[in-house]
Order: sequence, then C-alpha cells, then structure tokens
Amino acid sequence: MDAKDIRVWPWARGYAEAQVGPATVLFSTTRTDQREKIFKWVGPITETKVVVLVNKSNPNTSLDSLVNNSKKSIAVVRDDIGEQRLAVKMPNARVIKLSTPDQAAKMLISGRVAGWAYEENVAYWMMEKQGAYRDDFKPIETLISGELYFALSPDVPDTQIEAMNNAVLEAKKAN
Repeated sequence: MDAKDIRVWPWARGYAEAQVGPATVLFSTTRTDQREKIFKWVGPITETKVVVLVNKSNPNTSLDSLVNNSKKSIAVVRDDIGEQRLAVKMPNARVIKLSTPDQAAKMLISGRVAGWAYEENVAYWMMEKQGAYRDDFKPIETLISGELYFALSPDVPDTQIEAMNNAVLEAKKAN
C-alpha cells in the first residue's frame, strides 16, 4: 500500500465504504453491538466517551430538558455514533445531520444549535482549533462510553487482521 491508496472521506461515506470494501479501514470507530457483525475489528486503540455538549450559558442541564425546551436542533455527524446513540436515547430529538465535525463545532460555537452529540475529546479539540474555549462548554449527557477500534471491511483477510492487532499491541507496549 502506498500513500496514494489512502483516501479521506466524510464520515458517512467512509462508514458506508468500510461496510463493503474492498479492503477499507475506518479510523477510528466505537465498537458497539449494532456494529459488531458489520466490520472486522483491530484494537482497542483507546477509550472513548460520546456526549452531548452545550454552551455553559444554556439553561438546559439534561438531555431531556434540552430536547423538550429548546427550539434549536442538536448537531450530529451523519452516521456517526453520536447520531446513532442519540436516536436510540431520544428518538424525538430535533437533529441537524452534518457531513463533518467542523461544521458541527462551528454551529455549536455560534449558537446555531442547542447541542452537539460527538466524541468528547475530539469535540473539544475541534472547538479549540476554531478559537473557542473548552471551559465555555459542558457535557450534559453521556450517550456511550466504550473503546475505539480500527473497523475493517469484511473482505480483509483474517491474517491481516491478526497482523494489525499484533501491531497495535506492540505499539501499546512501546508507549
């Protein structure tokens, strides 16, 4: 594999491609029961926590109050675990589905949405990258805590999965 073989896609497209291949790796993915049989897995890489973030000035202190009292939507990235878990937990939530987390971060920072369902550390990093202060935001709900993995398309040979798992273990030992 050469660098020319690597493609970066919006999450929804990458998620769809990784389900069918050929030889596709999705980095990084929360492993869930819903996703278990869709992919082959390498990892875990690290722990993850997907939350609903709001501006600290938002008067809603729970997901229930946010969904029932805000006229604004909650930003999600299409087909992301934040969208999937929010749909299970609060199926009546008004959501705006976006292609990239950058878009969601901008909308939360500007106040165009009431909240954002996304991986907590990455969300904070993306907002800081855009000049916002982490301390201006707070999580009001944890949608899922788990572990991140490489998700691979089903056509990837098991020998390659084993080699990649061994490489992840070696990298963890070296760290």
